[in-house]
Amino acid sequence: MKKNRKGFSTVECVISVSILAICTYIVSTALINTYRQGERSLKEREMLYLAQTHLSIEKNNVKDESLTPSIGETRQSINGYEVIKSVQKNNALSDNYKIDIRVRYGYDEIELVSYVTE
Repeated sequence: MKKNRKGFSTVECVISVSILAICTYIVSTALINTYRQGERSLKEREMLYLAQTHLSIEKNNVKDESLTPSIGETRQSINGYEVIKSVQKNNALSDNYKIDIRVRYGYDEIELVSYVTE
């Protein structure tokens, strides 16, 4: 009796499904890593934007003659980000202030430091 050899054997089907599963795993892992990296980048940009905004505000407060700069450290929470502002008068130079802005989110932190004269 002759065997009908039209089509794939069970072993060939299992091997092709295994190859497909491995390729799918590799692609899905790469996509997940890309998504996480993009999300982290977004958080870092938001932190930098917050730090730059608060630094600009504090610089304007120091330069504005009608306002007295708030010397010391203040903490503020904005959308899950912790913003720490510190303004210190530099005694070595007259009318010189050090402005330190730190923004934290989880374990990440961005710090901007600037020196401003009145």
